[in-house]
Amino acid sequence: MKSPTRFGLVILTLFALPWVAISIGALIQVTHYLRVGNWHDAIGETIAVVLCGCIGFGILTAVVIKWKVAVQSAKGRAEHPNEPWLWRPDWAAGRVADSTYSNMILLWMFAVCWNAVSLPVSVLVLNDAITKGNYRALLGLVFQCLGIFLILWARKTTARWRKFGRSVFVMSSLPGSVGGTLAGAIEFQKPIRADVEFNLELSCIQRKTRKGGVSVQGNNRSASMQETELWQEEKTVQLDARGAIPVEFLIPAKARAADIQKGGNQIIWRLTADAPVAGVSYTASFDVPVFKV
Repeated sequence: MKSPTRFGLVILTLFALPWVAISIGALIQVTHYLRVGNWHDAIGETIAVVLCGCIGFGILTAVVIKWKVAVQSAKGRAEHPNEPWLWRPDWAAGRVADSTYSNMILLWMFAVCWNAVSLPVSVLVLNDAITKGNYRALLGLVFQCLGIFLILWARKTTARWRKFGRSVFVMSSLPGSVGGTLAGAIEFQKPIRADVEFNLELSCIQRKTRKGGVSVQGNNRSASMQETELWQEEKTVQLDARGAIPVEFLIPAKARAADIQKGGNQIIWRLTADAPVAGVSYTASFDVPVFKV
């Protein structure tokens, strides 16, 4: 594992620990307030438990996952220094899963944290408007409207995952080659109607990350990421006899190979699939290995 990666994970862990400590302390206070019947303060401390707990334990969970991936990647780099398509475990196995499930979990965590704060505030705002006639305070309800939107968005993402399950792009050859093809099939956990047409898109993308710094006026500038499409091709297909989406793209010889080593300037290849299915539309995205071999 590279030192910058290790250092970053350590910093994230140190950042998460105070939030975890605050959450545990607030939980102890909640139990105390409940024993003495102080419901008002118990509600306030419960907000702190949910908010700080989601932040702290969420970061720690991400650190554990990232650490595991980094260790596996470091092992792949050491064993196959000249074959970067074997650095990632999913690439090495030729089975790339889409990000629907992880995005769903992150979205629900954010929605719960947001509503844990906005809902009690909305109750106080309504009470203030009704009892004191302070109708300007109703502007604070816009945060609860955003909270409702997040819940609806999370529900839609969950409905998509429950309807289709996790999609996996199974590669027929490894890796996809510049001047050759990217081929395989997208498989589902749950069946889809055979007459559905799927829109496939393969893109070569340059991803640049500009690090934050200090401007000439002395203001801090946060990091920003920009993606530029260098090459792209689309096609429409239907399910094959196995009930999977057939994938086959010819990649031009002048296309750029994937480059995942440079943290601030990467070349990535992305395969996306979508289809207008009744109820909840299907969509999936995969980062795929395309190199010069």
